Amino acid sequence: MASAEVYRLTPAQAEHAQSVLDRVESGDTVIFERGTYRTRSALLLREKSGVELRGSGRVEIVLDNLDEAVIEVRDCQNIRINGLRARHQKPNREYSCEGAVIAVRDSQQIGISRCELNGCGAAGVYASRVKDLIVFDNRIFNNTFAGVWVSDTTGHVYKNHLYDNAADFITYGNCDVVLSGNKVEKNDGNSFLRSEFFDQVVRGR
Repeated sequence: MASAEVYRLTPAQAEHAQSVLDRVESGDTVIFERGTYRTRSALLLREKSGVELRGSGRVEIVLDNLDEAVIEVRDCQNIRINGLRARHQKPNREYSCEGAVIAVRDSQQIGISRCELNGCGAAGVYASRVKDLIVFDNRIFNNTFAGVWVSDTTGHVYKNHLYDNAADFITYGNCDVVLSGNKVEKNDGNSFLRSEFFDQVVRGR
């Protein structure tokens, strides 16, 4: 079994970040060193397992394309995203189907922690068909649809600060998500958008 690799990126290597994500293997860590990373397309992890993306110092990832997520995780397992700031460069003033800041699809055991998800997208965290999503200790704000938006997802959203979003938490489909210890303020919409499965969705406070 090959030993785990630690990849270190600097802002000057932003254009090469995707090639690093394409070759990571289980146990590998990608460290983004301090600075601003400007990208033209989403940073995509696809069909990966046991990988961590981590910021070192103040790291910001900025995407020009509104139609994509800044960071996307698809068909993955056991992924951790820690200590990153992410946003779109030029957001729309109102919701118009732009990408999320972090989007997760068809995955399991995904942890997003200690990130700053500065709106400029439909949602700070969007998850669809995700099992065991953990959203912990993040600042999520300025999103034009919702701070956290989940569909057919299970997990735990806790100890986050959600503010200045169109709504703080929205769910569709069959979800089982625990909310606890979040600081929620100044969101324009209701705390929850009722769905057919609403009574099963929220447990705890």
